[in-house]
Amino acid sequence: MRGIFALTSDDLAMALTNLARAASLDNANPALLADAAVAHYAARDFPEAVRLARAALRFDPDHQRAALVLSKCRQ
Repeated sequence: MRGIFALTSDDLAMALTNLARAASLDNANPALLADAAVAHYAARDFPEAVRLARAALRFDPDHQRAALVLSKCRQ
């Protein structure tokens, strides 16, 4: 929750820290992976955003947020 709050508050450093930690603790959770992908996209770290979005899509091929990040990174 802290990572999402930080992301919506434009605190990218805190969002990246918290979402990366959450994703590492539960690396099979597509929602956490997608949230981390969004944070990396916002920070313009496109390679990591793509990696995390693809990981989320491996667990849930229909995950809309992960698919959106992936499509945005391809533009």
